[in-house]
Amino acid sequence: MHSRKHLGGFLLLSFLWGSTWAAIRVSVEHMPVLRSVALRFLIASVVLLAGMKWRREALPPLREWPTLVGFSLLTIVIPFCIIGWSAGRVSTGLTSILFSASPLVVLVLEVVASAPSHRRRLSRGVLVGLVCGIIGIMCVMHSTRSSSSQIGGVAAIVLVVFLGSWSSITAQKHLRHLPPLTVSGCLSVSAAVLIGLASLLFDRGKSTRWDISAVEAILFLGIFSSAVGFFLFYWLLREVRPYTLASRYFLMPVVAVSEGVIFLDEAISPSLVLGAILILGSLVPVLQERKASFGTE
Repeated sequence: MHSRKHLGGFLLLSFLWGSTWAAIRVSVEHMPVLRSVALRFLIASVVLLAGMKWRREALPPLREWPTLVGFSLLTIVIPFCIIGWSAGRVSTGLTSILFSASPLVVLVLEVVASAPSHRRRLSRGVLVGLVCGIIGIMCVMHSTRSSSSQIGGVAAIVLVVFLGSWSSITAQKHLRHLPPLTVSGCLSVSAAVLIGLASLLFDRGKSTRWDISAVEAILFLGIFSSAVGFFLFYWLLREVRPYTLASRYFLMPVVAVSEGVIFLDEAISPSLVLGAILILGSLVPVLQERKASFGTE
């Protein structure tokens, strides 16, 4: 039952975050990036704070807030603004394929970040996987060679992948003592305030086009992708290793590419397919390196 519960949360998180890219693409077509991200986390904050009140979870003491705000800045504010900016330049399928390299990045960062006395060498298979992953990213970038803005979007997403991988490792060390709902709520509130202030400053005079698709996208991003998604993420992060949690990206490209083709009429190029095969194939030695199962870590 314990491992089934983890597997259910893992699959739900994979579906929610696999669907996020299409919703982001729709939201930034209707409003400025900062405004869409601020609204998303404002809605998430309301939902999560209501959940904290219902569960009678108190806000953490003041000494915890600098760490929480710092994590919010580096793991939500900067990455999600970058993702929103790149959404108009990079397809949802391409974005999710790049994110599928996260388990490999997490494994490498875990080795680098470990103490020298506990550091273990990367196996030959993982090194081969790393090379395949890099070649795969180059193939993905080749599929966007016709547009410099697309290449910039790909580079920005690669940066977000590294930030997200680093945050999974450090959050497990520094935030694990706090309840997942509290962590999710505090990070969302911090993000809503920081991005909201930036939006008031930089989005002044920019219009928003409200219609049913814009409302649906913002509500999905706020309630399901952010509130439910971040709660599941930090709940699972207390139970499993960062690498195991990062393996959700195996499933996300399937969801994202399918929704991009069906709902957004996105095309799939041969270079993109080759890059996806290489990136996903690079994860095979990673799976062999860490044969971790849900509920046993």
